[in-house]
Amino acid sequence: MNSWSWKEGFFFVFAGKLISAEGIDKAYEISFGEKLGTQILKPLYRMIEFISKNIRLPLAISLFTMLTALILSLVFYNIPALVIFGKLFPGWLVRFVLFFYVELNLFAIGCRAFGRFNNKLLVGLWKNGQLVAVMPGDCELRK
Repeated sequence: MNSWSWKEGFFFVFAGKLISAEGIDKAYEISFGEKLGTQILKPLYRMIEFISKNIRLPLAISLFTMLTALILSLVFYNIPALVIFGKLFPGWLVRFVLFFYVELNLFAIGCRAFGRFNNKLLVGLWKNGQLVAVMPGDCELRK
């Protein structure tokens, strides 16, 4: 049985795409678990790609920071100015949506990992160095 390093397993599971190292189309049958996980993770991966492509723009940094601060202050702090905003979007509802979204993504990561690690053809191609991992937001390929 082949052993896996943490780094190798991380790139194998979290890669947005696994493409052929030689440029030849290596078709493998995608399992239901991998399809399900990929579909659920698509919006998160698109957001990561968008942020990573635009992170050097000062406007993008400012907007991302302000949005994050607003969400965190609404959820975790009882600031009087946000109490009115909290009446429109109750804190418990925002916390529940965030909790559900995080749990759904963890489930999707598990489905994708289960599907990929149980696909013997895919694991064989990866272990033989015939596949390259393309991480979300990556411009370069990882082996």
